[in-house]
Amino acid sequence: RFLVSGSGDQTAKLWNLETGQEIRTFAGHSGDVSSVALSPDGRFLVSGSWDKTAKLWNLGTGQEIRTFAGHSDGVLSVAFSPDGRFLVTGSEDKTAKLWNLETGQEIRAFAGHSDGVLSVAFSPDGRFLVSGSGDQTAKRWNLETGQEIRTFAGHSDDVFSVALSPDGRFLITGSGDQTAKLWNLETGQEIRTFAGHSGFVSWVALSPDGRFFVTVGSTQQPKLHWLPWTYFEEVVRPEPYDLPQLKALGLQFEWEDVEEMDRAGRRWKGPEERK
Repeated sequence: RFLVSGSGDQTAKLWNLETGQEIRTFAGHSGDVSSVALSPDGRFLVSGSWDKTAKLWNLGTGQEIRTFAGHSDGVLSVAFSPDGRFLVTGSEDKTAKLWNLETGQEIRAFAGHSDGVLSVAFSPDGRFLVSGSGDQTAKRWNLETGQEIRTFAGHSDDVFSVALSPDGRFLITGSGDQTAKLWNLETGQEIRTFAGHSGFVSWVALSPDGRFFVTVGSTQQPKLHWLPWTYFEEVVRPEPYDLPQLKALGLQFEWEDVEEMDRAGRRWKGPEERK
């Protein structure tokens, strides 16, 4: 029902998706707002800024609740933990940080990237963290110890976006090399590369059931990708897919460009596979 945006005018805004009307402005940063995220319960907003801070806001009133200060450079990415108790921030200072949402206290820093941390995401069970960086890699971290578990190397440009499958077994990365990649999270193995954008892939998101994902590029409309069936046959039942469920992603698509899985449930077809 709602959309949140961050801007170079140093504010974040809440919008009504049905009408396009601005509902509320969140002002308080002294630098560009580079990232925003909504809490799992929909009550709070967090914003990251080039002023080196993140801020927690009451979504209903627009009131600033807390500032998270500790990075030595701009905050480029933010994410809430699945239980809404913690916040993670990624920064141009090459680190990610874990924060207690209630107290504002920094719990742990994750250091290991050689360039800015452009994207962060919690695992669905909240036990580990994934980060994407300008050093062309993604990394998996132990949330309890801060230890790096694995590096995912294969892109030839910045990793702008990371997303995890609902079962926590797979990772999707989007990069400035105009591709997205699917990885086995446990082994670090690259499973497949998805090409087709003519500009960098700035954002990736998986559907709630993990059957497909969306990429947003710098020069084209969003692209829909069906995930390789063989890697998901253990966790996804072969049944026809209800296309209107795509609205769960909050994006609009040209429906004629999307085919349902065949009625026998044998495989999925997407626009790229029909060529």
